[in-house]
Amino acid sequence: MKINAKMEEYLSQLERALGAIATSEKAEIIMEIKSHILSAIDNDPNANVDQILASLGAPQMVANRYLLERGLRPVSPPKTGVFKWFVLGILGLCTLFVILAILIFYNLSPIIEIDERSGHVSILGGMIDINEMDGTFQIGSTTISDGFSKSKHEGRKSIDLKEFDSIRFDFTNGKFELENSEGATLSWDCESQNLGSQSFMRESGHEIIFDFGSAAASKCDVKIPKGMKVHLQGPNGRLKLKRPNFSVSASITNGSVSIRPSKNVKYRYDLSVVNGIIDEFNSSADKDAISIKIALVNGKIDRKGKRSDD
Repeated sequence: MKINAKMEEYLSQLERALGAIATSEKAEIIMEIKSHILSAIDNDPNANVDQILASLGAPQMVANRYLLERGLRPVSPPKTGVFKWFVLGILGLCTLFVILAILIFYNLSPIIEIDERSGHVSILGGMIDINEMDGTFQIGSTTISDGFSKSKHEGRKSIDLKEFDSIRFDFTNGKFELENSEGATLSWDCESQNLGSQSFMRESGHEIIFDFGSAAASKCDVKIPKGMKVHLQGPNGRLKLKRPNFSVSASITNGSVSIRPSKNVKYRYDLSVVNGIIDEFNSSADKDAISIKIALVNGKIDRKGKRSDD
Protein backbone atom coordinates (compact mmCIF):
# COMPACT_ATOMS: atom_id res chain seq x y z
CA MET A 1 0.00 0.00 0.00
CA LYS A 2 1.21 3.40 -0.90
CA ILE A 3 1.75 5.41 2.31
CA ASN A 4 -0.28 8.58 2.32
CA ALA A 5 1.79 11.79 2.54
CA LYS A 6 -0.69 13.30 4.99
CA MET A 7 -0.23 10.36 7.33
CA GLU A 8 3.55 10.74 7.16
CA GLU A 9 3.30 14.44 8.00
CA TYR A 10 1.03 13.63 10.95
CA LEU A 11 3.49 11.02 12.26
CA SER A 12 6.43 13.42 11.83
CA GLN A 13 4.64 16.07 13.93
CA LEU A 14 3.83 13.43 16.53
CA GLU A 15 7.47 12.33 16.70
CA ARG A 16 8.62 15.90 17.34
CA ALA A 17 5.98 16.39 20.02
CA LEU A 18 7.18 13.22 21.82
CA GLY A 19 10.61 14.80 22.27
CA ALA A 20 11.02 13.98 26.00
CA ILE A 21 10.29 10.26 25.58
CA ALA A 22 13.08 7.72 25.00
CA THR A 23 13.83 6.90 21.36
CA SER A 24 12.81 3.23 21.62
CA GLU A 25 9.47 4.11 23.25
CA LYS A 26 8.92 6.88 20.75
CA ALA A 27 9.31 4.36 17.89
CA GLU A 28 6.77 2.02 19.51
CA ILE A 29 4.24 4.86 19.88
CA ILE A 30 4.71 5.92 16.26
CA MET A 31 4.20 2.33 15.07
CA GLU A 32 1.10 1.98 17.26
CA ILE A 33 -0.51 5.15 15.89
CA LYS A 34 0.46 4.19 12.34
CA SER A 35 -1.19 0.79 12.73
CA HIS A 36 -4.41 2.50 13.93
CA ILE A 37 -4.42 4.70 10.84
CA LEU A 38 -3.71 1.82 8.41
CA SER A 39 -6.32 -0.35 10.10
CA ALA A 40 -8.94 2.36 9.69
CA ILE A 41 -8.02 2.70 5.99
CA ASP A 42 -8.23 -1.12 5.48
CA ASN A 43 -11.64 -1.28 7.14
CA ASP A 44 -12.99 1.46 4.89
CA PRO A 45 -10.90 2.01 1.73
CA ASN A 46 -13.11 4.96 0.79
CA ALA A 47 -12.55 6.70 4.12
CA ASN A 48 -11.18 10.23 4.06
CA VAL A 49 -7.63 10.33 5.49
CA ASP A 50 -8.18 13.81 6.91
CA GLN A 51 -11.19 12.57 8.88
CA ILE A 52 -9.25 9.58 10.23
CA LEU A 53 -6.39 11.80 11.40
CA ALA A 54 -8.84 14.29 12.92
CA SER A 55 -10.51 11.49 14.89
CA LEU A 56 -7.16 10.67 16.52
CA GLY A 57 -6.69 14.27 17.63
CA ALA A 58 -3.94 16.77 16.93
CA PRO A 59 -0.40 15.31 17.12
CA GLN A 60 0.40 17.55 20.09
CA MET A 61 -2.66 16.32 22.03
CA VAL A 62 -1.84 12.66 21.30
CA ALA A 63 1.77 13.21 22.39
CA ASN A 64 0.66 14.92 25.62
CA ARG A 65 -1.41 11.86 26.59
CA TYR A 66 1.66 9.62 26.28
CA LEU A 67 3.80 12.13 28.16
CA LEU A 68 1.33 12.30 31.06
CA GLU A 69 1.18 8.49 31.24
CA ARG A 70 4.93 8.51 31.84
CA GLY A 71 4.86 11.35 34.36
CA LEU A 72 6.45 13.78 31.93
CA ARG A 73 5.46 17.39 31.48
CA PRO A 74 3.33 18.03 28.37
CA VAL A 75 4.87 20.35 25.81
CA SER A 76 3.07 23.66 25.25
CA PRO A 77 1.87 24.14 21.68
CA PRO A 78 4.11 26.41 19.61
CA LYS A 79 3.14 30.06 19.59
CA THR A 80 2.43 30.44 15.90
CA GLY A 81 -0.47 31.55 13.80
CA VAL A 82 -2.57 34.18 15.53
CA PHE A 83 0.06 34.85 18.21
CA LYS A 84 2.75 35.47 15.59
CA TRP A 85 0.60 37.99 13.75
CA PHE A 86 -0.34 39.63 17.05
CA VAL A 87 3.35 40.17 17.89
CA LEU A 88 4.09 41.47 14.40
CA GLY A 89 1.14 43.85 14.70
CA ILE A 90 2.42 45.25 18.01
CA LEU A 91 5.92 45.76 16.55
CA GLY A 92 4.42 47.46 13.51
CA LEU A 93 2.43 49.87 15.68
CA CYS A 94 5.51 50.73 17.75
CA THR A 95 7.49 51.47 14.58
CA LEU A 96 4.65 53.64 13.27
CA PHE A 97 4.53 55.64 16.53
CA VAL A 98 8.31 56.24 16.39
CA ILE A 99 8.12 57.44 12.77
CA LEU A 100 5.19 59.75 13.60
CA ALA A 101 7.09 61.18 16.59
CA ILE A 102 10.12 61.93 14.40
CA LEU A 103 7.95 63.56 11.72
CA ILE A 104 6.16 65.70 14.30
CA PHE A 105 9.49 66.77 15.82
CA TYR A 106 10.91 67.87 12.48
CA ASN A 107 7.70 69.56 11.37
CA LEU A 108 7.47 71.58 14.58
CA SER A 109 11.21 72.31 14.78
CA PRO A 110 12.85 74.22 11.90
CA ILE A 111 15.97 72.53 10.52
CA ILE A 112 18.04 75.65 11.01
CA GLU A 113 17.61 78.99 12.79
CA ILE A 114 20.07 81.83 12.18
CA ASP A 115 20.32 85.07 14.15
CA GLU A 116 22.85 87.15 12.23
CA ARG A 117 22.88 89.99 14.76
CA SER A 118 24.04 87.78 17.60
CA GLY A 119 26.03 85.40 15.40
CA HIS A 120 23.98 82.45 16.62
CA VAL A 121 23.15 79.32 14.59
CA SER A 122 20.84 76.55 15.84
CA ILE A 123 20.49 73.33 13.81
CA LEU A 124 18.00 70.44 14.22
CA GLY A 125 16.04 72.03 17.04
CA GLY A 126 19.12 72.95 19.05
CA MET A 127 20.91 69.60 18.79
CA ILE A 128 23.78 71.56 17.22
CA ASP A 129 24.38 75.09 18.50
CA ILE A 130 27.00 77.59 17.30
CA ASN A 131 27.58 80.84 19.17
CA GLU A 132 30.11 83.12 17.48
CA MET A 133 30.00 85.71 20.27
CA ASP A 134 31.51 83.44 22.93
CA GLY A 135 33.24 81.06 20.50
CA THR A 136 31.33 77.93 21.55
CA PHE A 137 30.29 75.07 19.28
CA GLN A 138 27.94 72.56 20.94
CA ILE A 139 26.90 69.15 19.59
CA GLY A 140 24.45 67.44 21.94
CA SER A 141 26.15 67.32 25.34
CA THR A 142 29.63 68.03 23.91
CA THR A 143 30.85 71.63 23.89
CA ILE A 144 33.92 72.82 21.98
CA SER A 145 35.01 76.30 23.02
CA ASP A 146 38.03 78.58 22.97
CA GLY A 147 38.75 77.38 26.51
CA PHE A 148 38.34 73.75 25.49
CA SER A 149 41.14 71.71 27.01
CA LYS A 150 41.61 67.95 26.83
CA SER A 151 44.45 66.09 25.10
CA LYS A 152 46.98 68.52 23.65
CA HIS A 153 48.72 68.04 20.28
CA GLU A 154 51.25 70.61 19.07
CA GLY A 155 53.93 70.54 16.43
CA ARG A 156 55.55 71.99 13.34
CA LYS A 157 56.96 70.56 10.13
CA SER A 158 58.96 72.09 7.31
CA ILE A 159 57.13 71.53 4.04
CA ASP A 160 58.55 70.91 0.58
CA LEU A 161 55.61 71.16 -1.87
CA LYS A 162 57.31 68.61 -4.12
CA GLU A 163 57.03 66.11 -1.27
CA PHE A 164 53.73 67.17 0.34
CA ASP A 165 51.21 69.35 -1.48
CA SER A 166 47.97 68.69 0.44
CA ILE A 167 46.57 68.38 3.97
CA ARG A 168 43.42 66.53 4.97
CA PHE A 169 41.37 66.87 8.15
CA ASP A 170 38.97 64.02 9.04
CA PHE A 171 36.74 64.65 12.04
CA THR A 172 33.43 63.88 13.73
CA ASN A 173 32.86 67.08 15.71
CA GLY A 174 35.48 69.72 15.03
CA LYS A 175 36.36 73.38 15.25
CA PHE A 176 39.14 74.52 12.92
CA GLU A 177 40.86 77.86 12.36
CA LEU A 178 43.17 77.96 9.35
CA GLU A 179 45.52 80.80 8.40
CA ASN A 180 48.75 81.39 6.52
CA SER A 181 52.09 80.37 7.95
CA GLU A 182 55.32 82.29 7.65
CA GLY A 183 57.48 80.61 5.08
CA ALA A 184 57.25 76.88 4.40
CA THR A 185 56.49 75.71 7.95
CA LEU A 186 53.28 73.87 8.78
CA SER A 187 52.36 74.31 12.47
CA TRP A 188 49.42 73.09 14.51
CA ASP A 189 47.98 73.60 17.97
CA CYS A 190 45.23 71.01 18.51
CA GLU A 191 43.13 69.61 21.33
CA SER A 192 40.86 66.58 21.37
CA GLN A 193 38.55 64.50 23.53
CA ASN A 194 38.90 60.71 23.85
CA LEU A 195 41.94 60.57 21.58
CA GLY A 196 44.56 60.39 24.34
CA SER A 197 48.18 60.17 23.30
CA GLN A 198 47.55 58.03 20.22
CA SER A 199 48.89 59.38 16.94
CA PHE A 200 46.39 61.47 15.01
CA MET A 201 48.74 62.51 12.21
CA ARG A 202 50.06 60.40 9.37
CA GLU A 203 51.45 60.74 5.87
CA SER A 204 50.05 59.08 2.77
CA GLY A 205 51.72 59.71 -0.57
CA HIS A 206 51.91 63.49 -1.03
CA GLU A 207 49.27 64.13 1.65
CA ILE A 208 49.48 64.88 5.38
CA ILE A 209 46.42 63.60 7.25
CA PHE A 210 45.08 64.91 10.56
CA ASP A 211 42.73 62.13 11.64
CA PHE A 212 40.36 63.13 14.45
CA GLY A 213 37.64 60.70 13.32
CA SER A 214 37.81 58.67 16.55
CA ALA A 215 37.80 61.76 18.81
CA ALA A 216 34.51 62.84 20.39
CA ALA A 217 35.52 66.45 19.71
CA SER A 218 38.52 68.25 18.28
CA LYS A 219 39.80 71.82 17.99
CA CYS A 220 42.72 72.97 15.84
CA ASP A 221 44.50 76.19 15.00
CA VAL A 222 46.67 75.46 11.97
CA LYS A 223 49.09 77.67 10.03
CA ILE A 224 49.47 76.47 6.46
CA PRO A 225 52.20 77.22 3.88
CA LYS A 226 51.26 79.08 0.72
CA GLY A 227 50.19 76.93 -2.22
CA MET A 228 49.03 73.86 -0.30
CA LYS A 229 45.65 72.20 -0.84
CA VAL A 230 43.47 71.69 2.24
CA HIS A 231 40.60 69.18 2.47
CA LEU A 232 38.17 68.91 5.39
CA GLN A 233 35.39 66.37 5.82
CA GLY A 234 33.09 65.60 8.76
CA PRO A 235 29.48 65.61 9.97
CA ASN A 236 29.63 68.53 12.42
CA GLY A 237 32.09 71.38 12.09
CA ARG A 238 32.95 75.04 12.61
CA LEU A 239 35.54 76.36 10.13
CA LYS A 240 37.30 79.74 10.04
CA LEU A 241 39.52 80.75 7.12
CA LYS A 242 41.76 83.79 7.64
CA ARG A 243 43.07 85.36 4.42
CA PRO A 244 44.00 81.97 2.95
CA ASN A 245 46.87 81.69 0.48
CA PHE A 246 45.98 78.01 0.07
CA SER A 247 43.06 76.27 -1.65
CA VAL A 248 40.30 74.76 0.49
CA SER A 249 37.74 72.03 -0.16
CA ALA A 250 35.35 71.31 2.73
CA SER A 251 32.33 69.01 3.01
CA ILE A 252 30.38 69.40 6.27
CA THR A 253 26.88 68.18 7.11
CA ASN A 254 26.04 70.57 9.96
CA GLY A 255 27.92 73.71 10.95
CA SER A 256 29.18 77.09 9.82
CA VAL A 257 32.05 78.48 7.78
CA SER A 258 33.53 81.98 8.10
CA ILE A 259 35.81 83.29 5.37
CA ARG A 260 37.97 86.40 5.69
CA PRO A 261 39.44 86.97 2.22
CA SER A 262 42.73 88.72 1.61
CA LYS A 263 42.57 91.91 -0.45
CA ASN A 264 45.75 90.90 -2.29
CA VAL A 265 44.54 87.47 -3.37
CA LYS A 266 42.05 86.40 -6.05
CA TYR A 267 39.63 83.63 -5.12
CA ARG A 268 37.39 81.35 -7.12
CA TYR A 269 34.40 80.41 -4.94
CA ASP A 270 32.18 77.35 -5.22
CA LEU A 271 29.85 77.59 -2.22
CA SER A 272 26.64 75.67 -1.51
CA VAL A 273 24.22 75.28 1.42
CA VAL A 274 21.10 73.09 1.27
CA ASN A 275 19.40 74.57 4.34
CA GLY A 276 20.76 77.93 5.48
CA ILE A 277 22.35 81.09 4.08
CA ILE A 278 25.42 82.20 2.12
CA ASP A 279 26.87 85.70 2.16
CA GLU A 280 27.85 87.39 -1.09
CA PHE A 281 31.36 86.66 -2.34
CA ASN A 282 33.15 88.07 -5.39
CA SER A 283 34.53 85.18 -7.39
CA SER A 284 37.39 85.63 -9.85
CA ALA A 285 37.63 83.98 -13.25
CA ASP A 286 41.41 84.22 -13.20
CA LYS A 287 43.01 80.84 -13.92
CA ASP A 288 45.44 81.38 -11.04
CA ALA A 289 42.71 82.26 -8.53
CA ILE A 290 42.76 80.21 -5.33
CA SER A 291 39.89 77.72 -5.14
CA ILE A 292 37.56 77.87 -2.12
CA LYS A 293 34.98 75.08 -2.35
CA ILE A 294 32.56 74.66 0.56
CA ALA A 295 29.56 72.28 0.68
CA LEU A 296 27.22 72.47 3.68
CA VAL A 297 23.94 70.66 4.22
CA ASN A 298 22.69 72.66 7.21
CA GLY A 299 24.30 75.92 8.33
CA LYS A 300 25.73 79.16 6.99
CA ILE A 301 28.73 80.47 5.09
CA ASP A 302 29.55 84.05 6.01
CA ARG A 303 32.06 86.64 4.94
CA LYS A 304 34.22 88.46 7.47
CA GLY A 305 35.94 91.79 6.94
CA LYS A 306 35.06 94.83 4.83
CA ARG A 307 34.43 94.26 1.15
CA SER A 308 36.45 97.29 0.08
CA ASP A 309 39.68 96.51 1.90
CA ASP A 310 39.76 92.85 2.83
